[in-house]
Amino acid sequence: MRHEAYMKERLAMQNKAVSPKHYKEIVPGYQYMQMMEHMLPDVDSHLLGQVYKYLMRLGKKDNEEQELGKVLWYLVYLMRRKAVDWNEIYDIAEDAAMAADKQRRTVMITEKRTIIIRDAEMHWAKLVKPVEPFGTLQWELQIRTRDKATAKSWKDDYYLAVKQEDDDAGVYWKANLKRKAVKKDGGNNTPPDVLDAAKQPIDGSTLGNGSVGNVMLFQYPYEVAGRKGVSSILSKVQVVDHKVYQPDTGTDFDIVGDVEEPKGDVTDF
Repeated sequence: MRHEAYMKERLAMQNKAVSPKHYKEIVPGYQYMQMMEHMLPDVDSHLLGQVYKYLMRLGKKDNEEQELGKVLWYLVYLMRRKAVDWNEIYDIAEDAAMAADKQRRTVMITEKRTIIIRDAEMHWAKLVKPVEPFGTLQWELQIRTRDKATAKSWKDDYYLAVKQEDDDAGVYWKANLKRKAVKKDGGNNTPPDVLDAAKQPIDGSTLGNGSVGNVMLFQYPYEVAGRKGVSSILSKVQVVDHKVYQPDTGTDFDIVGDVEEPKGDVTDF
């Protein structure tokens, strides 16, 4: 209902431009499209014609925002005639807006930059000895958040590949960060710096799941075969809330049933 109310409010505002006063004077009490519904045998074609008309004259008559608003109005009118749900219309518009915003920001990034992602929950840290999951030696760190707005910022502002997951505590969003161990020229790279809250070096192998801190990334824009994007390289990790990793050093059986405590030394089962 929130989506429906919002779309109706926006379209009502645009309706003043689509059906101004001089149309209402032709048949008193009737809006422009109400007249078209009675007069035309093929209203859908008329709606598409209106869309094409305002697109072709875009920027040549009224201001572009108003013209595009009319395009949207006629498209939504057509979709409602096809019984498309209000929420689906809103979701389509929202998805398109988000995609356009991301593309615009990608185009705007033309230089290298360093960013800091703050208050991220850290998991599966491989920051000392590089791993080779897909044939490439690299250091890795997964960051998580349970805040949807934060996840959106990671995706929209920092261009990270954010995925939604869930566990016993509920929904969370994650992004995997990496730093290659071998440079493009074949030389060895250095591992990411791992620091504590006082900016003092700590052993990265002690970083356990659930630790919280800040992550520094080096980013640069790229364009390969017409495909544009932003690459992110893990540079530094600052641990603010340190959950110390405790390795499982052995395997044992659970006690089943009533077992009497052994007497003397035991060297076998």
